[in-house]
Amino acid sequence: MDQSKNMFDNEFTRMFSAYKTPGVDYEAALAVMKKNLDTMQKANGLAVKAFQDAAKVQTEFMRNSFNSLTSVFQDLSQEQSVEGQISKQKAIAKENFEKSIDNFNEISNIVSKANADSFKVVTSRINENIDELSDLAAKENQAA
Repeated sequence: MDQSKNMFDNEFTRMFSAYKTPGVDYEAALAVMKKNLDTMQKANGLAVKAFQDAAKVQTEFMRNSFNSLTSVFQDLSQEQSVEGQISKQKAIAKENFEKSIDNFNEISNIVSKANADSFKVVTSRINENIDELSDLAAKENQAA
């Protein structure tokens, strides 16, 4: 991360400083681009974290499912009557279905929160861009 910022600061600054166009503030434009890239990096970081969190939940769910499956086979093998086995299977199926719904809701909440957080970061930067453009236009009008 620091290497990419140094590359941006050094290489792009050096490249754009060679060009001098009247009325164009390359340093200001470069600062805006840097802020935009930092914002996208932050939004992507939030998305990666959400993916990792969702993967952890999914991994835990799978681990619990395999452990549950082992105990289910043990319980069913101990039940002698067909009616008892059917009753246990029904209870197990219901419990697993409810756990699956809870798991889905948890993952859905993680993804929704990440989307909202990323959207907030990007929206905030867009509003800052609009303010910066308004300030620039006001400066241009005062200079004219």
